[in-house]
Amino acid sequence: MNSLTQDQRETLATLDCDTSGIFESPSFHERMTIGSERIHSALLRSEHPEKFRALIIAPLSDHGWWGSPRYREHQAPVGTDLPVRIVGSHKADPPEWNEKLLQHTGPGIWVISWESMRGHIPAKDKIPGRRICGKDVARAMQGGTIPPWCDTGTWDLVIADDAQHMAFRNTLQRHVMNSIKAVNRLALSDNTPGSNPEGLWGTLNWLWPERYPAYWRWAKDCFEFEFIERTRYTETKILGEKMPGSSWFDVPCAVRKTGVNA
Repeated sequence: MNSLTQDQRETLATLDCDTSGIFESPSFHERMTIGSERIHSALLRSEHPEKFRALIIAPLSDHGWWGSPRYREHQAPVGTDLPVRIVGSHKADPPEWNEKLLQHTGPGIWVISWESMRGHIPAKDKIPGRRICGKDVARAMQGGTIPPWCDTGTWDLVIADDAQHMAFRNTLQRHVMNSIKAVNRLALSDNTPGSNPEGLWGTLNWLWPERYPAYWRWAKDCFEFEFIERTRYTETKILGEKMPGSSWFDVPCAVRKTGVNA
């Protein structure tokens, strides 16, 4: 069995300081190792390890890696097994949902794609010109077009693999992610904000909703703006960070790596 490096141990110690955290690294294998070890750490800290449940939202291309022995070899025996189950949406995989997820039975690790996690809102229920809100998600859950996350209980750990999927704050997947209850949360990414620095807020709001409740309040503290007068409205354009890295300055728990070979 390979041993964790000192750098990996320090990373995990930092992430253990908070119930939520971000691990950003250009190395895919580093992210997988840290994610797997974070599961192990949360399991060891759980009051009921025999009922421990973790949910991983990940791209389809990563699903096989989460069950790979390569990333589970550091996990010491703790008196319980953690089977890894690849699950589809509630409509594509009803037995797993009805017999496991909705019954809150564990222990286990469930891996689901971003697409299956978010479901969809029917076109007839969308209001032109209005952005998606929490009420839309709740209505679609009741209608069965979004998985019933509100009925899956509170997860011991939820991991967002490729967390940049939450970079656009008005997307359905970000709103659905916020409806999943969890004791611990971890965001993994090679570039958490996505294509624009202000995209970081989507992940921050998911990890620490009370600290980052409002996008514009946070953005005004971190970015310079330009206001452009249009015919019927004023356009607000973000020019860039007030200082390099200012959007990261007050993040409670984050480990960011650079220059690591993928």
